[in-house]
Amino acid sequence: MKRIYLDNSATSYPKAPSLGAVLSDYIENSCVNINRTESSLSYENFEFLYSLRENLCTLFGFDCPESIGFTPNVTYAMNWLIKGLLSPSDHVVTTSVEHNAVMRPLQQSSISFSSIPCDSAGRSLTEEAENLIQKNTRAFIITAASNVSGAIQDVKALCTIAKKHNLLTIVDTAQAAPYIDLNMKEMGIDALAFTGHKGLLGPHGTGGFLLRKDLALRINPLVSGGTGSFSHTIEIPPVLPDRLSPGTENLVGLCGLSHSVQYVLDNLQTIREKSRTNTSELCKGLEEICREFPKHNLKIVGPSSKEQRTEAISLYCPEPSDLSAFLLEKYGIETRAGLHCSPCAHKALGTFPKGTIRFSASSFTTKEEISITLEAVREFFALQI
Repeated sequence: MKRIYLDNSATSYPKAPSLGAVLSDYIENSCVNINRTESSLSYENFEFLYSLRENLCTLFGFDCPESIGFTPNVTYAMNWLIKGLLSPSDHVVTTSVEHNAVMRPLQQSSISFSSIPCDSAGRSLTEEAENLIQKNTRAFIITAASNVSGAIQDVKALCTIAKKHNLLTIVDTAQAAPYIDLNMKEMGIDALAFTGHKGLLGPHGTGGFLLRKDLALRINPLVSGGTGSFSHTIEIPPVLPDRLSPGTENLVGLCGLSHSVQYVLDNLQTIREKSRTNTSELCKGLEEICREFPKHNLKIVGPSSKEQRTEAISLYCPEPSDLSAFLLEKYGIETRAGLHCSPCAHKALGTFPKGTIRFSASSFTTKEEISITLEAVREFFALQI
């Protein structure tokens, strides 16, 4: 049975071409520790890592490569930013469709929050945001695109409101990069978290954050330890990127991420256009199925316009887990059913507690795979009559 992968919102597949060969070559030939071992390979490793920093600056409109910290994923990155920049006495404004990568650190750190209401598609009602600001509000935390509805938020508008009140803006790009333009300098974003294994087509265990330089110099690091520099003191290094780079980093993963980000930048327009087209075709087909089977009360959660969404498409149905299992067992179609680690989003969208079944194509998804998937979904509901 051919594998049909439609869960790119969880992790991308396939990855950037030749990624496996790059990872293998690094493990076989290039393993060494930056700032530690006296080796020509140390300098080569430093060069690819700096190249990755520069490419991330290009992708996200940032101008300070040394103010980039690398983490295992976007969850770690959000924990760095939330716990390093905020305190229990602070209040933050969030969207109402945030992932648990935001909500759990806030809860754990006893940081109070208010959530901007959203419409039925999951788009924040930006006109309501200013009313939520309190005397102790410190930051806006914004998911650039929902992992449930796929809805793209008006990041620039929210950043403008935050700046008006001298608040920090922290943006989670897990579902948005590289599908939409996110320029930190133009939008006024202070901190941006990213993951490497989703839209950036890199390996698991890679991610990080881009942080305004003055904030990077005073953030309370979530993790501290050896950096290969300032070894004469037990104090955290006062310079960048050392301050953000404790311990041995996942250099093999970051080598792979460097390769995949370069691929994304070289093919950015094609990736975006193909992803939008595939998402639009899949969404249109699922909407037709919703109309064909009115008794099942099916509905697509999120915007219908491809310009207003990323690749995540959620279908609300009576038993999303049953449909997901049917698709996998009979057709080899891989999806995700449930709450997608975003209970707040599902509550805001009216799909809690069962959640939805989520389909997420990529630029590599074929028309044949979309056609097979739609016929399989149609078959499932026809059998329920």
